[in-house]
Amino acid sequence: MRTSEQLLQDNSELILAFRIGETGKQGGLRFLGEQDINEFTSDLFEDEDSGEYVDESGKFVGLDIDNDGTGVIDRDGDYDTTYCLRVSELTENELGAIYYRGRGYYGQFAEDFTACIENEGGL
Repeated sequence: MRTSEQLLQDNSELILAFRIGETGKQGGLRFLGEQDINEFTSDLFEDEDSGEYVDESGKFVGLDIDNDGTGVIDRDGDYDTTYCLRVSELTENELGAIYYRGRGYYGQFAEDFTACIENEGGL
């Protein structure tokens, strides 16, 4: 069985997506899967007057995207934030969100991922 350390090492360049909350609602961190930030920008447009990005309703959106598939989309300046980062940049909170979703890398079941974490002394 792979340990979480091996998984992090073997997949350090893999990009994963996370979401904090929902529009106007406080919420926890959710793991969305293996996606890059560009997969979340189809409904964003550059406002011609301000040069800022807006959503389909014309609401301004904070957007910080790197050309490597990582970045942050802040839809409401409060809770609704989507971001993508490399496995090598994961924090304990993000590893916890992956575990909470019910599976770790390579589609491991929660029990297998728990065993990986327990073998390393916890998150």
